[in-house]
Amino acid sequence: MAEFSINNVSKSKLTDEGIFVRELLELLNLEDELNKALLKALDIESSKEDFINILGAKKLVTIQKGVNNRFYKEDFISSLNDIAVYVNDDKLTLCFTDLSKSEYFSQLGMSSIDAIPKYSSKSDFFSWLYGMDKYANELVKNRLDEILSYNLDLLRKQDIGGKERKYRILQDLHNKQFYVRAIISLDRYNNYDNNITVVIALLSLHKKMKEIGVTYALNRIEYNESYIRIFFEEDAKKELKGLGFVKNIIEVSNDEVKREALKFDAISNIEFIDSENNPQEIVIQPSFSNRPKIKTNILAITHSMSPNKFVQKLEEIENSVKIHDELFTLINEISKIKNPRQIMFLVKNKVKNARGESFKKHRDKIQKIIDTHIVDNMIQLLTLFKKMELVTENDIEASEYIRYIMYESLIERR
Repeated sequence: MAEFSINNVSKSKLTDEGIFVRELLELLNLEDELNKALLKALDIESSKEDFINILGAKKLVTIQKGVNNRFYKEDFISSLNDIAVYVNDDKLTLCFTDLSKSEYFSQLGMSSIDAIPKYSSKSDFFSWLYGMDKYANELVKNRLDEILSYNLDLLRKQDIGGKERKYRILQDLHNKQFYVRAIISLDRYNNYDNNITVVIALLSLHKKMKEIGVTYALNRIEYNESYIRIFFEEDAKKELKGLGFVKNIIEVSNDEVKREALKFDAISNIEFIDSENNPQEIVIQPSFSNRPKIKTNILAITHSMSPNKFVQKLEEIENSVKIHDELFTLINEISKIKNPRQIMFLVKNKVKNARGESFKKHRDKIQKIIDTHIVDNMIQLLTLFKKMELVTENDIEASEYIRYIMYESLIERR
């Protein structure tokens, strides 16, 4: 697994027939109090011998086990007084100097650990210190780490120096390197992690299959060490006149450390034959739009939610039928587009004006694809979208922006 990049597993690799519930539960520590409470609320004993007949389910579980074997995760409480900050090879490093509160770190026999901040953890670390994140970034960028250290020493003399925060620490068990993944709440925090996400996703859709007769299969999986998106497709499809077919997808996602621990969203795939006569599919996902015509979130679980409330919330999965019907009505309007070049110009402007730093890394390549791609009909436009999607498939934020562009341009026409 490439370090912290997004990994994609396509439908062609998700062909196993499914998994037994008892095998699925191997993802969980059954002695953990939170897991025990959640499984009790699910009445898991009544379905332990069930077989979950979802194509690709076993591969999904194998992937998550691989992540568990690669990374150890520890939620570690520390104050600024017990953290040294330095720059090494232009990389900011947080050195945690008091490990006595962690049984795991104490067992390693280390007096301190050096951890490299990833994602937004560096910004979160400094912004809490009276909003000094931009100032700290400039100091690091200009190799003025002595001035940064001096400022932090002054803060350690203030009350804020002794205030504790909780850090999600990752250890890569392959290279033994430590990372700060995020800074999380000290308040009530139920660790509904990606293991729970996989278990809940498969159990929920297994239950739905039994109750209403719908059939699901894994369409694809996108994941890294802390983030997962699982796409379940229904077997039925609806015709999109002159273009292809539309399939209903339920996306189950979790970022582990965000406010919403676990989300179910209704999205759709357009299946089509591209301008080079190859079968393709693109995602229509309204949730990335700021003002979508319909709300496609089916349900969301927060870290503060109790296990009983969590399980009650899962009943809202029934909302997916109504949402998918509304979404198909919107998608069906695509077949009426007379001038696809107008849509391409919308796309071009959105790419040009994109502000996200992650997307900017891919912008030149995407602009070149747009400039060299002929769009005289809708199939050619859909083919362009697919090519854009492939450029960013290993970048979480950039791929989300591509899906935002596709939805805004095709559905909202703005």
